[in-house]
Order: sequence, then structure tokens, then C-alpha cells
Amino acid sequence: MWKCVFNCAAAVSLAVCLVTAGLWARSLGHFEQITLRRTSRPNLHKAYTSILQVRWYLNTLRLHITYSPLPASYVEKHGEGVLERARNTPSYRTGWKCSFTGDDNTRLMEAPTPGFGFRHQSGGSGKWFLTLSVRPWLPTLIASVLPLAWYFRFRRANRSSHFWQFSLREMLVMVTVFPLLFGVAIWLKN
Repeated sequence: MWKCVFNCAAAVSLAVCLVTAGLWARSLGHFEQITLRRTSRPNLHKAYTSILQVRWYLNTLRLHITYSPLPASYVEKHGEGVLERARNTPSYRTGWKCSFTGDDNTRLMEAPTPGFGFRHQSGGSGKWFLTLSVRPWLPTLIASVLPLAWYFRFRRANRSSHFWQFSLREMLVMVTVFPLLFGVAIWLKN
């Protein structure tokens, strides 16, 4: 049971490691962002929006989470009738919305300060936000720990006396995979 959980955790960690490494390569020459927004309206007089935004720019990964109630005037203006529903803008319809903003739009934006950072603020009206900025090497390094532990455990189980030696097949795989990953990183950068 624990072996299966460890294997699944190592696989997920490897996927996270590869994604952060790809975003690291993209962040060197691009300013892009992915936004996931959820708008909910539990009743006629209340509406809330939650936003999860991931940005990569200037060798920085930035996570921004916002939760805020929508203005009361919006809720009063847009009721549940057919005419009011027709006037809703796509960004405030209830449900989920995902968007990607590339270099063509973000070049007009001012990039936040690169590097490490943390900011949290909450207001009395129920609005709060959290911003976390890190250099991409940190999540890539942290996410690589479990796959490396899995690999060393696998090596120890198969070859107990010569842990540091590699077979010809393993060397050929490494000689093929590393240049391939390097080429993908260069492709992502451009």
C-alpha cells in the first residue's frame, strides 16, 4: 500500500518538476499568465469571485490568489430575468473561466518586481488576496526530491553491491534524454 502511494507521489512530483522546469525556461524570455476564475452567486443578493493566477516572467514564478465579493450594485442590476442574463459580461457569469494571456497582451503590462516575495492582505468586506513569488529553481528543486528518492530506491533494490555503477542501457538513456530535455528547454525559451 505505502509503496503504491510513494510511487504515485513520485510520479506527480516528477510531473510538477517538469512543468516548473518548462515554466522556468519560458520565464527567461516571456511574460505570460494563466488565470482561472470562479464566480458564484449563492442567492440573489450575494455574489463572490475567486481568482487563481499564475505568471512567469524575468526568471520568476508568481502565484496570486484573490477572493472578493462582487459589488452589491452588480447583484441588484443583474437579476435572474432573461433580459438581465443577456447583459451579463462573460467575466462575471457564474461558473468557471480559464484564460491565457501571452506576450502580445502582457508586453503592455508592467511586470511586477522579479525575485522572491510574499504579500497577504485581507479587508473588512471579506476581500483578501495572497501573492507568492519565487525563483523557478526552488519549486523545481523541491519537486525533484521524491523522483530522485524513488530512483535511488529502485537502484538499491536492483543492484545492491554496485550502487554507483550504471549499465550501458542506462547510460544510453541518459545520453538521449538530457539533450532532448535541453532542446525542449531552448524551444520553450524561444
